Order: sequence, then C-alpha cells, then structure tokens
Amino acid sequence: MPTHYGATYFVAALARFIVLYNNPHLSARDAEEKAMDIHLPFNTLSVFHRIKFWNEEVHGNETLDSIHVQPPNISADRTTTKSGRFDTALVQVKHFGRSDLGAGLEGMH
Repeated sequence: MPTHYGATYFVAALARFIVLYNNPHLSARDAEEKAMDIHLPFNTLSVFHRIKFWNEEVHGNETLDSIHVQPPNISADRTTTKSGRFDTALVQVKHFGRSDLGAGLEGMH
C-alpha cells in the first residue's frame, strides 16, 4: 500500500519517469500527457528495507554503505507512533556512449 511509505503519488511519478526516460526532450506538459497513457502491469511492488553497497574490486566484501527504509509504526490502539526512517541515496548512472558525465549532480538519480 503506497501510503505506508508516504509514496502517495508513486504510480504517477513512475509513469512520468518512464515517459521522460524514453523521451528526455519532451516538455513537462507533453510528458504529463503521455504519462496518462502508461499502464503498469502490477498492483504490488516489493520493497527492500535495507540495501548494502560495495565495490568488490576495490574493497573486497566489505560493505561501504547501506540505506535503511522503515515506515512509521502506529500501535493498534493508535496511542503511540514510532517514527519512520527513509535514508537518501544518490546513485551515479553511466550513460552509454558518453565518456564524460561532467561535474556536480549530472548523471545522479
């Protein structure tokens, strides 16, 4: 359920991402219109609560970093709430055919 993770507009955001990934030069308005035609063939999505990163060539099997995700936990009687945790990650994506990704956040998602 999207609301457990605060992802209330996840389906719409994923549809826009798919459209813009396939058509990066579309205007925001055109992307929004094309996103309405995207059909996602699933009703549920698996969620990882912990992801670990490492570079085996450089660091062997040592974990360099991990990302944690845990939705808020509300007690059955709704009297107590445990805060959620949603770590942020920047992931560099190598674009085929491009040898220079530039500086800053270019190539980061």
